[in-house]
Amino acid sequence: GYAIVKLNGIDYGLHLNVETLNKQMLSRWGITSQHLYKGGVPTFPDFTPGREVEYNLQSGDPADTSDLTKFIQVNQLNGDEWWGNMLQIADMDEILKVWALELYVQHWDGYVVNLNNYFINFDKSGKASMYSWGTDQTWGGYLDFFNYRGLMPSKCLGSPQCSEAYLQVLARIASIAKSTNLYLFGLAVQKGISDAIQADPFRPGGMENIQSAQDAAFNQVTWALGNLQNLVVPWD
Repeated sequence: GYAIVKLNGIDYGLHLNVETLNKQMLSRWGITSQHLYKGGVPTFPDFTPGREVEYNLQSGDPADTSDLTKFIQVNQLNGDEWWGNMLQIADMDEILKVWALELYVQHWDGYVVNLNNYFINFDKSGKASMYSWGTDQTWGGYLDFFNYRGLMPSKCLGSPQCSEAYLQVLARIASIAKSTNLYLFGLAVQKGISDAIQADPFRPGGMENIQSAQDAAFNQVTWALGNLQNLVVPWD
């Protein structure tokens, strides 16, 4: 959501109100958390041996991070052996959706493309899930659904079983994305905040620059949906 921020009589204008991703938020969604780690700047860690210390432990016991070590060890496997073992320790359906959605919204500063802005959570049973974060760099990347920097998506393409599951996730997202009407939602948001932007003493640039940025995002939303729908036709 949005909020107009005033502090000590000073109007700081319109701000985005973003909920912090932590164990409290996960609990509110019915997700338990044994350990929650954040990956990203400044080291951009991936799931390779010896890089456990580069993850920022958000919550959980710092004396025992064996869940992350085990996860990294499994990610050294290849092909369907990797896929079979990952199914035992991770919610791969959710993780595949996270990767696909990052690419659909052209989040070039996430895990898949830039090893940045992601969380990995291990629930009370030790099962892993992944969450995107820092999504300010979206709707502007023209990203390839089959070109990654991240280790795990590359491992997925090396497994026929995972590759098929990923294609089906893309098809599901293409179907669901159409029903969300993001373009109309964006227009409603634009209308809802336009007066607050106009009155914002700290707004970035003139209204014509803001309008141009909004229009560019609308164009990207339209392009992304059409691109994904066309892409999935052969296997949907």
